[in-house]
Amino acid sequence: MNLPAIQTEIESLHQFFVEWFQGKSVHDRGDDHGDIERQLGNRLRPGFVLIQPSGRLFNRAELLTMIANSHGSNPDFRIEIRNLQICDRSSSDAMSWVLVTYEEWQRNAKNSKPADNARISSALLYTDSGAPEGIGWQHVHETWLPAERMTAESFSF
Repeated sequence: MNLPAIQTEIESLHQFFVEWFQGKSVHDRGDDHGDIERQLGNRLRPGFVLIQPSGRLFNRAELLTMIANSHGSNPDFRIEIRNLQICDRSSSDAMSWVLVTYEEWQRNAKNSKPADNARISSALLYTDSGAPEGIGWQHVHETWLPAERMTAESFSF
């Protein structure tokens, strides 16, 4: 896994979230956008865990259900990914994995306080030929960026 492929996967997944929460339809993308399992589920390992900045933990099934039930819930939602860095990696014949950090800047996030916010995420990714970009997700832990950092940078995206 190289940095451009990792960047593509992270941006592609977050673009899916944006379009899903905005309520974009299958016809807007020209593919089976409504298929949560294909668009999201195929990216997540069975033991996947997401820890939100609040400390709320979602397992794979809980996250898939929450996302499926949120289609069209936030038409003005936006995300921008910034400052992706590779922290560590390992490779073997069986599997390769990489630990990354990136910033996720959100605009108009109805379920977050403040609605314009930013978080730093650590993610454990692995090679997976069944995933849309060939990269799967094992674990994500998000933490709020400091308020002074959020106010110092632009949310115009």
